[in-house]
Amino acid sequence: MSKAFGHGDRRLRPWLAAADNDVDLVAGIEGGKSKVREFAFTVKEPPAVRTLDLGGLTVPEHLLARYQPDGSDAQVMLVWAETAAGTVNIYRRLYPAGDPGVGGERVLLLKRPGPLLAMEMLPVGGESVDLLFGAVGTSGKYSYLRIPLAGGKPSIERSFDVPAGNADGWAIAALREDGCAVLAKAGERLIWSRIEPGEGWNIIASGSGQARYMRLFDLGDRRLWAVWYDPQSGIRYQPLPR
Repeated sequence: MSKAFGHGDRRLRPWLAAADNDVDLVAGIEGGKSKVREFAFTVKEPPAVRTLDLGGLTVPEHLLARYQPDGSDAQVMLVWAETAAGTVNIYRRLYPAGDPGVGGERVLLLKRPGPLLAMEMLPVGGESVDLLFGAVGTSGKYSYLRIPLAGGKPSIERSFDVPAGNADGWAIAALREDGCAVLAKAGERLIWSRIEPGEGWNIIASGSGQARYMRLFDLGDRRLWAVWYDPQSGIRYQPLPR
């Protein structure tokens, strides 16, 4: 895809909305303001383009998009994190079909001490967003939460420890089931866990201190794939035990 903005482009995850309709979102800066440009492709027509205004925000580090295909009522929801004075605020804004890009009211979903390490949600039709928070205070506990996009209390909230080592890379999966999955880069190792009672941490790769762009993908039926980029060996992937 050609660049959507003059500079600062960041492509959000694309998805297949229907058999004959693809949607791409690109976040970037235009005229000093952060915006998201939506491209809707069909097999018979040129792309329909809509610019979604973020209300003057800089492009957030954690920014996700959900597409809800429903005929003429198809809509896009943006979910992002803002951090101020050590507190993380999770917001959402809905852009219904036919909206010129201004969107509806900005809704606060969660307010919690940071840092926020990872955020994921299903890009089509999901009803929740998963969040991974770092340790706060002296407890040393990390937190995994799943919060409904409609608002309300978390449906999942779990605390856990990370094995000894300075973890400096994280990824979580937007699971289709009531579970969790965390991938971490701890020194030269990539480790993962489902954060369930009795579930420990497992090493999936060693000598991976330069691993970047880590992702966890849920294939359903408790099947997970870890994918990451290694500057020396390129893109690597590993199926994880069920």
